[in-house]
Amino acid sequence: MSSNGQICFDEDYLIENPIIGDVETCQKKIKNFQDELNIGTLVSKPASFDFHKNLQSLKRFTQELRPYL
Repeated sequence: MSSNGQICFDEDYLIENPIIGDVETCQKKIKNFQDELNIGTLVSKPASFDFHKNLQSLKRFTQELRPYL
């Protein structure tokens, strides 16, 4: 496994730790990342091949999740 400075770029770690769920679940996952990795920035990459689904996911993140982080 990579050091904490490199783990957020580790493909296996990213695949094993997706941020998926309701607002409360996602908040907890992000908080765990912040605590574990000491990060202050989150890069989001929606996983759908459908542009409109990705756009909807990013809008929901901005409206429903980001204000509480």
